[in-house]
Amino acid sequence: MREAPPCQCPPEAVQQTQKIPAERVTAVRYSAEEVLRNFLALFESLDFSSEVAGFGIGRLQIQKRKKAVLELKAVVVALWRLALQRSLPKDASMFFTELLLTAPFLADGAKDGPFLQQRISTYAGLLAPKRETDFMPLAAYLVKELGLTAEDSRSLYLKISLYLRSLYQLIFTRLL
Repeated sequence: MREAPPCQCPPEAVQQTQKIPAERVTAVRYSAEEVLRNFLALFESLDFSSEVAGFGIGRLQIQKRKKAVLELKAVVVALWRLALQRSLPKDASMFFTELLLTAPFLADGAKDGPFLQQRISTYAGLLAPKRETDFMPLAAYLVKELGLTAEDSRSLYLKISLYLRSLYQLIFTRLL
């Protein structure tokens, strides 16, 4: 393994950066509008069709596909809340409440708004005990809720759990 080359900075520059007073170092604050705009753009770009097919729900199972997509949309919002709590713990509840109040797809007048709100609450509760360390309880709940069956149910739980983890990672990396 090669060593990194020595810094080519002039000594005065290094000394100046070491003298920055702590009062001048401030945390970056994000506005609710900015955070919500990022999430809504990500949310609208998600396509669950390949995942739903991967869960074993066929094209002709229209009602089951629709339910699976709605469930996954609620999961995305719950995972976003989890990512907010990890990244912006002081502002997470404010941003999440703002989403619940302003997102068009969650409005009481929206076709599936009340259902999504109830499911988001359920999924947030399932994620609370182990947070981002274990998605198996949520995967098990989804398998039961969607009526999925497989010869090897552990394999299906693991597949869904890994999908949820990758979805969380996507949300977390694109949070801000």
